[in-house]
Amino acid sequence: MRSSRQNRIGKHLRRTLGLLGLSLFVATSAQASPILSINEFTWDSTTGVANISGTFDVDSYTGEKWRLTFVEIQVGSTIYSTSLAPYTEYTSVPFSYSFEDIAITPAALTIGNAYEVGIKMQRYFTFMSGWDSGTVFRSSTVVTAVPEPTTALLVGFGLAGLAMRRSRVSTRSA
Repeated sequence: MRSSRQNRIGKHLRRTLGLLGLSLFVATSAQASPILSINEFTWDSTTGVANISGTFDVDSYTGEKWRLTFVEIQVGSTIYSTSLAPYTEYTSVPFSYSFEDIAITPAALTIGNAYEVGIKMQRYFTFMSGWDSGTVFRSSTVVTAVPEPTTALLVGFGLAGLAMRRSRVSTRSA
C-alpha cells in the first residue's frame, strides 16, 4: 500500500509529465492554425479611437473548451487592448467569432502604416483545473482614416436647412 506522500509525489509527477507531453504534442502536432481576418481597421484622429472589425475562425485546436478574451493593437513595443468580457465559451471546433467596431484608444497611429492587430484565445484543460494563460494570434493590417463628411455634403445639408427655414417663415406670414 502506498503512503500519502508517495501518492502526492506520483500525482505531481503525472501532472508534470502531462504538461510536458501536452507541450510536446502542441509543438509537434499538425493542428490547423486559427485564422484572424481583419476586415476594417480605422482610426479617428480627432477622438483617438481605432475601430476594428473582422473574424476569427478556428477549425482545430487542443483543449476542451476555448474563449476569446481581448483584442489588441501593437504600436511599437506598446500593446493597447480591450476586453471581450463577458467571454463566450466554445466547447467544440470548428467555431467562428465575428466582431464589429471593437473600439480601442491607442497612441497616435499613422494612416497608411501597418500595425499588428491581435486576438487572445485561452484553452481549458481539466487536468490543469483551469484556463491556460492564452495565446495571441496576430495579423498585420494597414490603418485607414475614418471617412469624414465631404464639404459638398455639409454645404448641401446647410442649404437644405436654410430652404426649410425659409419655407416655414413664408408659411407663417401668409
